[in-house]
Amino acid sequence: MGRSFLISVIAGLTLGFASLSAQNTGPRLQWTPTVLQFDTVSCGASVSATIEMENVGDTPLTVSECDAPTEPFSGTLPTPFTLQPAEKRLLTLHYAPTRAPLHDSLRLKLRADSPVPTAMGFLFDISDGMAGAFGSSTRIEAAHEACASFLDQVMTTGAPAHQGGVYAYSTSANYRLLRGLSSDRQKLQGAFPSAANGAHACAWDAMQRTITNMQTSPLRKFLIVLSGSEDAGVANCGPHSAAGVVNSAVAAGIAVYTISFAGEDEAQLRNIAEQTGGRYIHATTDAELQSAMDAIVGDLQYDVPQHVVLRGEAVTPLLAFSTDHIVFPATMVGDTSDVRFTLRNTGTAPLHLNNIDGLSLDMTLILPDVPVMPDDSFIVAARFHPRSQDYSHAVCTFTYNACGGGTEVLHLYGMGYEQDNPSIGPVLGLTPERVDFGKVTCSAGKSLILVAENTGDAQLQLMVVPVTHQRFLLQNSSLSIDPGASADITLSYVPRQYLGTDAIDLEIVAPVRESATTVVACNLGSSALGSVDATLRRFEAWDLELSEIVAGLTTSGSIHDSIAVIVADSSIRVALPFTPDRREAASVRLQAAAADSTMFLDALAAGLQLFRPSSQQKRLVLLTSEGDAGAAAGSTAHFKTCAAIAQQRGITVSCILLGDDAGDSLQYVCEQSGGLFRRAADMIDLREAIEHLEKLVLAPKTYSVPVSAESVSGDLRFAADTLHFPETWVGESSCTTVTLYNTGEGTLVIDDALQGMFTLQAAFPVTIPPMDSMSVEICFTPERPNNFSGSIIFQTNSCLPGYSMIFCTGSARDSLSMNLKGSYTVRPGGVVDIPIFAGRTLTEGYGLRSLGFGIAYNPTLLYPDFDRPLVMADGSALPGTSQVPKQEYDTDRNLATTLYRISRTGSDAALTTTGNDNVLCFIRMHAYLGNATSATVSLDSAITWPMNIGFPVWGEATVELDGLPWLEQRLVDPSALYGVTIGKHSPNPVRNVVRLHFACERQAGVRMTLHDAMGRQLRILTDAEYAAGAHTLHVDTEDLPAGLYYYRVQSGGRMQSRLMLITR
Repeated sequence: MGRSFLISVIAGLTLGFASLSAQNTGPRLQWTPTVLQFDTVSCGASVSATIEMENVGDTPLTVSECDAPTEPFSGTLPTPFTLQPAEKRLLTLHYAPTRAPLHDSLRLKLRADSPVPTAMGFLFDISDGMAGAFGSSTRIEAAHEACASFLDQVMTTGAPAHQGGVYAYSTSANYRLLRGLSSDRQKLQGAFPSAANGAHACAWDAMQRTITNMQTSPLRKFLIVLSGSEDAGVANCGPHSAAGVVNSAVAAGIAVYTISFAGEDEAQLRNIAEQTGGRYIHATTDAELQSAMDAIVGDLQYDVPQHVVLRGEAVTPLLAFSTDHIVFPATMVGDTSDVRFTLRNTGTAPLHLNNIDGLSLDMTLILPDVPVMPDDSFIVAARFHPRSQDYSHAVCTFTYNACGGGTEVLHLYGMGYEQDNPSIGPVLGLTPERVDFGKVTCSAGKSLILVAENTGDAQLQLMVVPVTHQRFLLQNSSLSIDPGASADITLSYVPRQYLGTDAIDLEIVAPVRESATTVVACNLGSSALGSVDATLRRFEAWDLELSEIVAGLTTSGSIHDSIAVIVADSSIRVALPFTPDRREAASVRLQAAAADSTMFLDALAAGLQLFRPSSQQKRLVLLTSEGDAGAAAGSTAHFKTCAAIAQQRGITVSCILLGDDAGDSLQYVCEQSGGLFRRAADMIDLREAIEHLEKLVLAPKTYSVPVSAESVSGDLRFAADTLHFPETWVGESSCTTVTLYNTGEGTLVIDDALQGMFTLQAAFPVTIPPMDSMSVEICFTPERPNNFSGSIIFQTNSCLPGYSMIFCTGSARDSLSMNLKGSYTVRPGGVVDIPIFAGRTLTEGYGLRSLGFGIAYNPTLLYPDFDRPLVMADGSALPGTSQVPKQEYDTDRNLATTLYRISRTGSDAALTTTGNDNVLCFIRMHAYLGNATSATVSLDSAITWPMNIGFPVWGEATVELDGLPWLEQRLVDPSALYGVTIGKHSPNPVRNVVRLHFACERQAGVRMTLHDAMGRQLRILTDAEYAAGAHTLHVDTEDLPAGLYYYRVQSGGRMQSRLMLITR
């Protein structure tokens, strides 16, 4: 405050003029003071200053327009207005700063009738077109004279410091600089050409070149072109055009005045003049030429663009940092990193920090708690204390007490990493490494579990490639496994009767994290000094991205990463040998070299040589801001050689190219090795590229698990495959122990055995391990008498051809017996049913389907019922066929004998007993008056036929006649009941001819018939009257098959039958 400053008011570039003479000077505008500088002022206050404008010329001066001042300047200058010669006017302006910049300035534009220094170029056409007549001289001479007179008029003593330049052209290729820009009027006039020769020329090239010569002048600029060529020589213009001249002149701020002596070129010369702010004049006489030059003088004198500059200074603090960004070294979580920088107040008032916005939670600034005085500074500590493994970028905005509220921005960059990588992705573990089903029984199958465990920290998506082998079955082909969890892959082997060995490789595809060996090659030549995001330098960006790669290292669980770093600056060197130590790798800091390096392709080749053979994933990452040209220059390595080495050694090469250099060859190396090629323009691109690099580590990988199995079979063998059982009573059992051997390699399972009378005493299924044995009992339990044979056929899981069986034989003795017992009462003429008892219970399983038995009884008292000889308990006929095929009289015992036969055929059930006393059936007999009041019935024999197996008979039943107190007086001889007596036939058994004997007590009619065992009548043997006495019939049986027959005699309504056996 209170200081004074020199204020400069500029009209064009030079506004100080000496007083002109009273005559022929024209208007002249003078400013006082010559420099306008406002006093220093506090922020928010205002200060004023005054400018005096005076017309020091000899003609009136008009100010036609003036821009309004903008903040922090203000004031008003009403326009237009006119100043008469020697007239003055005051302009009051104000300065009120409201913002932080220390210095303010404003260029105030206006237009006034006052010349300013001007650079004037005179371009002469000196071709034949200018040699033509023009009044009393030639065109070139008239142009010379007019231009010389023009300079005499405008470059006088006291006039603005104009400059001029002289140029000429005769053909499109003959351009000459006759005099460069100069303020020496006489030298300029002496350079004007006065002769012309040569072909008509195109003005465009000459105009372009003249514009180039003049464009650097700081003065107002005019170009005066004097052309005499026909049609402006357009036919010879070559590649140049009038439009090009317009563009160049406008860009250089040059007004082009075109004076044509020919006239045919009017259209294009006029267009150039009008578009650049000049004039077009067609001069055919001296008067027209003089008028053209006067018009140019007027443009130099009137309505001339001018400006005045206002300057002010505010009293305010101004914050400045020694750097606009800080890059922290890679820092482990729990540690801190400090970087110091200088905070300076370059302003004119004490600086107070009001606030800092944008700091992240893991970054701290240690700031002064006292004001920073003008021109003083303070050392600030920036601290990075990462809370997690992450990239951090804080844009810190410092707000301080500058005029209007000052702000300054500081960028902080850092990368934190943890002791163990917390984000390693999915990691696959397979247990077991090899799946062996071992020996599997061919008729069964086996399932095994392959455990897939995700030991990583991200979801694992796993796919098992479908198994095409017909005997291996996969139950689940895709799995999603959470971190720390596991899932079962179930694989089954089903031989399907196949015998032999099988093997497959089970393929599992999963994007998982594996151990990786990484080499980072950095190009740190002078190109790394370039900027990224306007604040970072490229080598600092590489340093941050190297820290991100280091943070991704994992050395825990099944992951064992390592990293090495190679740099190419002034030489190629290993900045970090291979190490798994994250802290050691994080300590590497990258710094660009002052000298350029063009050998980083050699660094790539050297990085490939660092790898040693291993099963780990191998990757090389190249960080560079130079492309193919920079890589190849000065290198002894070649792109194709590097690609071949990478492919041969299984190394993926990836490249991040910062900038827009050509990188086709680098991309070729990356693609051939399966790596990634990415361009980057800023940190966002760089971080995305690193993210994609990490995804390459998680690219889908195929794991192969060997799977094998052997299909085997059990094999059933016996010490002997034939068994002979001793004779066994029906209903009893004979058993023997048999050893069953499994001589095969597979487990033998006996599911069942087809059995009959011979049974296997075992609970199915029976399992016998390989090369083992077990003992079982086989029993013979006959249910009926017979000689038996059969096989026990074993149903097993064996896949060997054929089947296993044991052949068994045995003989069954019948334990069956029949008996009569009890006493039964009947009235004469009535019917009595006498039960026959079996000595054991008979079931259908016994299989008794044919039975013959005989009884003896007193014929004077009892006689069989021929309609229903045998009945059931309810009196119904015995099912099946029951007959009385034979009836005789035993003279030795004086008893009648009757043979009964029972036959069950077809679907008839076998004979069974009923009740607890095992009643087989009942004999139905009729009671008559005879020679006794009671009689016994006894069993003579019992036999099954046609097998002729007999069994014991015993006991007798008693039949009592009831209600006959007079019975003894009415007893009769048996012969009274039989008019005919049948004797025994002979021979017995019968072979061919049989003799049948019978006797008649008196003359009687006799009918004799022959029947088969089923009771069917075969023939009538006789039907005639016979006299009393004995008689014999001869019957030929040769045409009859062997078997049991009976013949029947009927006489006087009575009937008798006898059995007859025919043999062959």
